[in-house]
Amino acid sequence: MFRYKKIFTSLFFIVSFFGLFTVFKKMSDEELKGFVKNPTVIQSQSIPGQPIKWLMKVDAQTISSGDHLVYIPKSADKVVISDKNTEEKEMVGTIDRQKLSEISKQIAVSEESRALSKILKKEAKEKSRQITAKNSLVASIFARVKNNIPFFIGVINANADDVLSPIQEIVFSNMEESVTPEVVVVDLTPLTPDVVEVGNVDTSTSTSTVDTTATSSLEDVTTSTSTEVSTSTETEVVTATSTTSTEISTNTITSTVITTETPSKDIFVEYETPAPIIAEAETETGKIVTISDSISVPEGQPHTTNVLAFTNIPPIYKVGQEDKIKIKWLNNNNQEMSFQAFDLNTDGKLDYVEWTVPHLSTQTFEIIFISKALELDQDKNIVGEVFDQVKEQNNIWASVQDGHYVRTTFEKFLTSSNDITVYVKPSVDNTVVNIEVYPVYDGIGSDQPIAVFEPISHEGMYKVLLNNLISSTDVFDIKITGSADIDYIVDPTPVTVTDTYTDLNKIASMMNVTLDSVNGQITLSTLSSWTCGSALLDSRDGKIYNTVLIGAQCWMQQNLNVGTMVTGVTTQGSSCASIQKYCYSNSEASCSANGGLYQWNQAMCGSVSPGAQGVCPVGWHVPTHDEFTILERTTCTSGTCTTDFPYDTSTTGYRGTNEGTTLKNMSGLYRGMLSGNRDTGGSFISLGVASYFWSSVPSGASAWGRLLYSGGAGVGRNAYDKAYGFSIRCIKD
Repeated sequence: MFRYKKIFTSLFFIVSFFGLFTVFKKMSDEELKGFVKNPTVIQSQSIPGQPIKWLMKVDAQTISSGDHLVYIPKSADKVVISDKNTEEKEMVGTIDRQKLSEISKQIAVSEESRALSKILKKEAKEKSRQITAKNSLVASIFARVKNNIPFFIGVINANADDVLSPIQEIVFSNMEESVTPEVVVVDLTPLTPDVVEVGNVDTSTSTSTVDTTATSSLEDVTTSTSTEVSTSTETEVVTATSTTSTEISTNTITSTVITTETPSKDIFVEYETPAPIIAEAETETGKIVTISDSISVPEGQPHTTNVLAFTNIPPIYKVGQEDKIKIKWLNNNNQEMSFQAFDLNTDGKLDYVEWTVPHLSTQTFEIIFISKALELDQDKNIVGEVFDQVKEQNNIWASVQDGHYVRTTFEKFLTSSNDITVYVKPSVDNTVVNIEVYPVYDGIGSDQPIAVFEPISHEGMYKVLLNNLISSTDVFDIKITGSADIDYIVDPTPVTVTDTYTDLNKIASMMNVTLDSVNGQITLSTLSSWTCGSALLDSRDGKIYNTVLIGAQCWMQQNLNVGTMVTGVTTQGSSCASIQKYCYSNSEASCSANGGLYQWNQAMCGSVSPGAQGVCPVGWHVPTHDEFTILERTTCTSGTCTTDFPYDTSTTGYRGTNEGTTLKNMSGLYRGMLSGNRDTGGSFISLGVASYFWSSVPSGASAWGRLLYSGGAGVGRNAYDKAYGFSIRCIKD
């Protein structure tokens, strides 16, 4: 167990009741007398299933000066007021993952989770209906055009409503009515000269132990905190001093402890609040998990921070396949979260994940399982992964139950001119299996089949044409009626052409292709020509990046993430044959979320030529100092753009007016995430605060770069030591 001092630096997030003045800002100065303006409040790590511990400290000088009133949430329990040395008190909860796994099983069948599941299924059904309606409309339009029939096009919204709104409306709608924001007012000094201890008293006796004027004032304050609290509301008035250590039950109407001594030591108020509430529901691609404060937090009071979120996952991936799991924070622009996955039953399969929620109130996360072949049950919940069994014809069979689906992702988008082919047999002799094909768009399966196989009565290769497929997609649900064993789902072979090419780089940059320079063979992707704004596939590792046209420049919208991770204390090499990257906090998950960090020599692959390809994909390069300047001028609206952003290599510092704000906007064009950096000593700093980008222009032992900072609206430009680890944002040749 950690002691207070260690907790202070590593696990606790220190907050102050900065909202106290906000809550009481409409009160007069006279009414504000006696309230501590900024007590220090420390919150322990929040572990669902365990109460949250809080520690409030008020120094003796503040109390002596006349500020002796503080408030704590109405839901507070196990309240202790003391002058003891709380540095010796332990406030860290133990993470028992086996216990949390059992809690997750209970959460999955809770009332909140059932409500969440219901709304998600409703949304999926509505989206499927809209997709079907849209496809039917497209088919109708094509038919009318073909037959020269006039038509009127109505507007159909093909996108389902944002899933967050209904989740936040209903998941916690069944909470008790006691969520009305109420507070308990705690008096830390005596109100009368007599020693009196009162507990569990009714309102007729409370006036005999508390000064009438003070009681009236406290009731007024409580009323101002919530319009739903009247003077008849039960109000906690707690009085204590430095010589008293008292446990207080918040179920009493009035608990008062009064002594005659004036405080000479700091006073500590310890209390607990209920654990956060988690709800979860299965989706067709994984899970949705929501987590929320279990009580309504009064205006101006801080929400809970650093909450441990967790859930069980189906055991479809082996230990070491954590990269097939993604967790996205839907409230925060789909930010990918760092997480830990565990094999709790030690069978070699991952069955539990957990991650830290930075803050509440209600936050929603989507867990996505990545595979080219998943088995789904009748309700399209994930049962397991079958890709290893069906990826090739090798007499290794995947047994699929009656009514289940195989969700298959093909290498390319299929159109109505393609087919789906499977090698399959009935699981039981002398039975017949029927197979239907449903297209999947944006993770939602259509409710109408677009192809039906002939009845399958014996082992063999079966094919069905996708004549009725209106909109192309690469994901399909293959529904099995009657149990079947599948050995192979054929992925259509891409078209190849053979020729002799002399300018390989030009071909690769103009076309989205995979090129075999030895045999002169290229494999065409979905589109034979690539345009900015389309997704960019990095053929080196299969990662996909969004792109955007800003002015006349084509930029990646994400930081580059290529290479093998090395620890922050390692000096990277300069070879592109074996690219090395840093991941913030030495976590591969951070690279997945924020991109890799590179020293300049590695970023340039040993080159010193401005505009070199460096670690970027073929057809892209590390931007020059001037190309960054063009980007800044393109986003500049001040009227002084040319002087704010000169092309020279002598002007340094923080430049411009609002260009940095534009580039940091995660829903905007550049999406300049604040991904932090690796300093020259090997430490990682500034995640969520700043982001540095290398240019390809050297300056002696340094190189030019750019800085986006959370606290500034402009853009920083400077020459930085090449030993730093910065982000790379590639630009099209």
